[in-house]
Amino acid sequence: MPTGHKKSVGEIIKKNIRKTLFLTSILLFSLSSLLLSIFEWEIYKKGEEIKVRQIENIWSSNILSMLRLCNLLSKQPELLSSEERIRKLLERIYIDYEGLISYPAFGTVDGKMLTYPYYDYPPEYDPRERPWYNEAVKNPQKPVIIKPFLHGILKEPTLAVAKAVYDSNNNFIGVIGFDLVASKVSEKILIEGSFIIDEKGNILAKKGYIKQNIDFSLLTNEDRDLYVKYIKTRYFTVKKSVGGTYVVVEHSFLNYILAIFLPTLLFTSFLVLVGLIMSERLALLLDTNISKPIQEIATKTKDYLLTGVFDVDIESEVYEVCLLKKEIGEMVYTISSQLRELKNGYGKMELLNSQLEEKIDLIRDKDRQIEDTYRFLTERLAMVVEAFDEPTGMHVKRVRILSKFFAEQLGLPFDLISQIELYAPLHDIGKLHIPKDILVKPGRLTQEEFDLVKLHTVWGAQLLSGEDRLKVAYNIALYHHEKYDGTGYPYGLKGEEIPIEAQIVAIVDVYDALRSERPYKRAVSHEEAVKIILEGDERTKPSHFSPKLLEIMKEYSDDIDRLWNMFGD
Repeated sequence: MPTGHKKSVGEIIKKNIRKTLFLTSILLFSLSSLLLSIFEWEIYKKGEEIKVRQIENIWSSNILSMLRLCNLLSKQPELLSSEERIRKLLERIYIDYEGLISYPAFGTVDGKMLTYPYYDYPPEYDPRERPWYNEAVKNPQKPVIIKPFLHGILKEPTLAVAKAVYDSNNNFIGVIGFDLVASKVSEKILIEGSFIIDEKGNILAKKGYIKQNIDFSLLTNEDRDLYVKYIKTRYFTVKKSVGGTYVVVEHSFLNYILAIFLPTLLFTSFLVLVGLIMSERLALLLDTNISKPIQEIATKTKDYLLTGVFDVDIESEVYEVCLLKKEIGEMVYTISSQLRELKNGYGKMELLNSQLEEKIDLIRDKDRQIEDTYRFLTERLAMVVEAFDEPTGMHVKRVRILSKFFAEQLGLPFDLISQIELYAPLHDIGKLHIPKDILVKPGRLTQEEFDLVKLHTVWGAQLLSGEDRLKVAYNIALYHHEKYDGTGYPYGLKGEEIPIEAQIVAIVDVYDALRSERPYKRAVSHEEAVKIILEGDERTKPSHFSPKLLEIMKEYSDDIDRLWNMFGD
């Protein structure tokens, strides 16, 4: 029947594409610009917030660590009992914290000022009239932060921390304080375009070029912890920090515009260009390749039903045409080809898998070698420490094997057991700071000597700090003299406040000390040592240890004795 003139598929699609392309391009550009701008702005803003948080975190951590050090030393007045000891302590602090602390000082109750390095103060200088001294006296219970000021010697913006010191009879003996020069503390943490200011907007430290024609006090009038401020043609991300300081990162609006809109413009332009090219290409393909190829496929399909041969000699880039040709004429051939390719690919994959397993085995061997080497070096380092007060060097081996045994009986994770075994020998590494004549003294230690020995836990922790992979070693060194009932040191932690690795090393260390002969004590038998730990004596109480560890000591007494004798003196 008559149908009239019918347009081809290519003509219809081409007409509609050209009709709607312009409006579609405008809509696509507008929508993508809006969405991308919002998305990129959030990413840009979050990135700048992360930067300023990271800088402030390191900055405040340095200051807070000095507060903790100041507080720790104030609780040890015996280290500040004479001018000679004060000078030695100040020199030790200056050396250990070089680059962080400038001119550690102690102002005595009678107005004398002691510093390191030595500085010849004028006769009229009296530390009791200085803000840092008075602030510490007004707040005797805790260390204080002195807001930024100009250092009298270095002539640089400086913060100070200070703490009032009282002797054992609660008599005030003076104030210990540390000067932290902002430019030195922050030189390794600032990034380009960042700086640190005080509450008045004075720049304490900076990195890169910072415009000086801006009133930076406008950045400190917010109550929020983290915020953005816009001044003239620039904006700033501000993070409030300790001691009346602020960490600031400066940004340019030009950088913002480039960061936000340039990628958006490029992306949307690319989309429009691709749309134009694809539409023209599609229209051309439909015009030239669809009508005739479909008709020929229909004819050849009819012939195929009679002859069993499907031979269509056409070329087309249209998916539907190729699909018809593949599904009808080349189905069997395609499946056979795919099976052959899969078979070949499987053979190659097996070969690659075998090679990969060999490489993995090599890597595992290397890992084991590194582990063994690291274990060897750790043990040797511990033996160096033991050489100070343990003549045979067997103590570290016994502590290692017994600590592993206790950890296994507790059912701790395998990785934690391995770390306890590896790092238990380093529990006394802080003794490297203690004079050897004190460690091997045959008689009873004086209170001053004993207080100094107790610091080996803190010094050991400082040697092992700053690396997450050494967290277990850090905990063992710092807390292995804490006691379960809260009577230990350095912090008097109680119960499960003490990390389990430190609890384990604590009971093992006591057991081994009881069984080992020293210049100042005799060795006891295994049975006596277990009895002392489980029942107590004048020095050791069962309440010093976790009930779980006491139960292991009691239940596995024979195994503990056997393991100890493997490395007995």
